[in-house]
Amino acid sequence: MRFMGSLTVLLVLVSILASIKESVPKTSGLIMIDAWLLFIIASVFLVILFHVCIERIEVMTVSPLNGGRAVWCADDTATRREHVNNFAKVTFALKTLVFICVYVVITFKLNSE
Repeated sequence: MRFMGSLTVLLVLVSILASIKESVPKTSGLIMIDAWLLFIIASVFLVILFHVCIERIEVMTVSPLNGGRAVWCADDTATRREHVNNFAKVTFALKTLVFICVYVVITFKLNSE
């Protein structure tokens, strides 16, 4: 199961967030390291969801050889899983790129003030 490794990473990230929160001075608002770590934690959570969804994909097809009954088709299932996995790769790459661009712009604006 692919999501078990991601779940371990998520637990490690949460413990890193807790240790960073202890070492950073207390503030009343959200600081940039909080935004970064929360984005990473949310990303890993979404990866876990995609892994679970990919594992649960199964495709049934109607087989004329079995009297028109629906049967599990391993080839179609593998193809569907591959399509979902490719979609996830592109989606996560774009999401990360957008976040990094916004993060850099906000950081430069805060540093210039």
